[in-house]
Amino acid sequence: MSGQNTQSRTVLPMMLVVFGIVLIWWLWIWPHTSMSKAHRREAELKGKLRSITPPPGTSIDIYIIPFGDDVLVNGSYVSDLDCEPIKKYYTQEFPKHGFAYKGITKSSGTEISSMLFAGPEYDASFYCLESNTPRHAYNITLSRKNVLTFNIDPQTVPIPGVRP
Repeated sequence: MSGQNTQSRTVLPMMLVVFGIVLIWWLWIWPHTSMSKAHRREAELKGKLRSITPPPGTSIDIYIIPFGDDVLVNGSYVSDLDCEPIKKYYTQEFPKHGFAYKGITKSSGTEISSMLFAGPEYDASFYCLESNTPRHAYNITLSRKNVLTFNIDPQTVPIPGVRP
């Protein structure tokens, strides 16, 4: 009997020590790891992208793109609207979320042009793929401020009603 009492008296303190080590890990060490920071940045960007509501009848898939030490969040959308109404919608929607229109950049070797928006904490690019199909695909890529750099076309024609 005496052996069982000694054993039960040592198990409880050992369990408390293990529990304490696990608690220290999750409360003080884990939040400072690069993996935890990347997870927080990813969740923050996804939340910001989801807060920018798409037009009605639009479906969305969100993808995470590792980019150096940071991440980009890409929303791939499909809508019943044509590209022009979608562009007009987002020129009104982005400012509601603290973004300002900055101009247009063209991808080299393609006819794809992106509208660029900048906010105090984030940058966003938007492009729509013109097609002869009933539904149109477009993308919004969101990054933390100054992660991506864009060459804004100096010949950009301003969007009416939007100040660069």
